[in-house]
Amino acid sequence: MFEFLRRSSPLWRHADFNRLWAAQILSAFGSRITRTAIPIIAVSVLLVTPWDAAVL
Repeated sequence: MFEFLRRSSPLWRHADFNRLWAAQILSAFGSRITRTAIPIIAVSVLLVTPWDAAVL
């Protein structure tokens, strides 16, 4: 699937780079989930006001 990347860049051969790349993707995904989930949970479960949700 990503054969063209493996041939074009020697970075894909380094395990450390692959781990860094995977960790960065997981971190970005987790940040987006957290940024969305916390206000939704606050509004639906804790019944906070819109102002409190914005501050959160």
